[in-house]
Amino acid sequence: MEVGASGGKTYYLRYQDRRGKTRQLRLADALDVALWQARGLADKARNQIALGTDPCEARVTARQVPTFAEFAADRYMPFVKCYKKSWASDECYLRNHLLPAFGKKHLDQITKHDVISFHHLSQDTLIDAANMVPFTVAVPMVSMTPTAQPGAGCQ
Repeated sequence: MEVGASGGKTYYLRYQDRRGKTRQLRLADALDVALWQARGLADKARNQIALGTDPCEARVTARQVPTFAEFAADRYMPFVKCYKKSWASDECYLRNHLLPAFGKKHLDQITKHDVISFHHLSQDTLIDAANMVPFTVAVPMVSMTPTAQPGAGCQ
């Protein structure tokens, strides 16, 4: 347990990762969790560590997944501008239809159900859903590896 200068109390678990570096995992705030519950959380985290999974790495990886808006601006549009003459219409579809629906969601949060619901909604509101298929179908299947950069080879 760590007691901050303001009096806030937080439960932490200290451990060493595979490379011997001391890591500190925040378990919970003492106001939210009792001591016996914090011990249970610590046991679960220790079990993950013993099985080779680093709980801190999982959080770091989750933070690296961009939102749909970030992906569209940083990766998709630069890639499309290199080879597609009609990239301006893609940008218009993104700005007017897709970003309001998916812009704030992280890519790993967009499900097939979300895409299907979007298509049904777009059909109900007379938006040409067939033109949006390349965006909405490809989004959940995008590989977000650090080396996968669609616009990297473009000049």
